[in-house]
Amino acid sequence: MRLAIFGAGLVVSSSFCSRAAEVGSEVHAAVITSIAGAPTPAGTVTYMSVPLLSGVYAGGRISSITGNRVVDSSTNWTDGLYNGNAGRYYILITSGAALGWTAEITATLGSIHALDLAQAPPSTAQVGDSYRVRRYASVDSVFSDLNATTAQAAGNPSDADNLILYDATTKRSTSLFKSNVSGFDGWFDSAYSAGGTNILPPGTGWMLRRRATASAQLFGVGVVRSEGLSRTVQPGLNLLGTVHASDSPALSNLGLYTGSPTTGVRAGIHWRRRIALWW
Repeated sequence: MRLAIFGAGLVVSSSFCSRAAEVGSEVHAAVITSIAGAPTPAGTVTYMSVPLLSGVYAGGRISSITGNRVVDSSTNWTDGLYNGNAGRYYILITSGAALGWTAEITATLGSIHALDLAQAPPSTAQVGDSYRVRRYASVDSVFSDLNATTAQAAGNPSDADNLILYDATTKRSTSLFKSNVSGFDGWFDSAYSAGGTNILPPGTGWMLRRRATASAQLFGVGVVRSEGLSRTVQPGLNLLGTVHASDSPALSNLGLYTGSPTTGVRAGIHWRRRIALWW
């Protein structure tokens, strides 16, 4: 993976929001991820993640938390602003003991200045904590523009490049292939159900099974992460991305191992009986 930093700018809200996010500096970068070609018809698997974030769509400080609802009384949102057909968005807490926690936004309630989330914030989240609203990457958004032809398309999953998305919570994987069948152009599962809107959350790993013999490159442009980010580690298999675009850290630098073969993996901060590992 190669990183090219190409600028830093003043961060304000996007055109989607009538209230400016808290002003700050963000570094934008371009990342190139190498995808190995396939020496055999079975294909070659490259483990990947989205190392860059979207820009800030909104931001501020939490005024109150009730269940799955977060309120920022100083906002001027409209109903449905950060949910619905315009894409899928998430909240990222950027200060305090819950630094790095994320959750998808399921509803925007403008009249009460609230965001409803897919899950309740942890008990460590407090009034006054800062937050940002960012947009999820999706399969379609990653494989668009310069990446529109990166994956090999074909009429069936056996000949096309495949994406494997794994959910550690449900222990289920979703396999998509790049289709060029007339009327079904894009990413689909084997039953030809569209899969391009599947999200690729920051810090979550996914796999690309390359069928083409030639290697390829995946280009990414976005914001370099400067704030904390946590991912929940479930019992069993987990695919995690470091969201660290500037280098490829060694396992010894991730803080996962206690140093003792007896105790093994290091426990982190427990949120509702789950382990949150930070890097």
